[in-house]
Amino acid sequence: MRRVHAIVLVCLDTGCRVKEVLGLRFGDVDLNAMVLLVLGKGRRERLIPFSPELRGSEPLYDVCRDEPNGKEKPPVYPDTNNFAWFCGLTLP
Repeated sequence: MRRVHAIVLVCLDTGCRVKEVLGLRFGDVDLNAMVLLVLGKGRRERLIPFSPELRGSEPLYDVCRDEPNGKEKPPVYPDTNNFAWFCGLTLP
């Protein structure tokens, strides 16, 4: 749940789409320039600035798909198309 919270924080701070944030890797975060390199629609790379508050917080690295050593993290949720599950909702 911590990673889901981090994803929401990064989306709100940067204006990125959820899918763009889910694709972030450790190397895509530049703390010095305070920008994220995201792969947007049409597989175009975009540089997205983020706030100083986000820079000094843990959520930025909780969002990344991999660890600093290159090891992949488990997926946030099993089905990327299941938005209800992502939000914690149960449908009848």
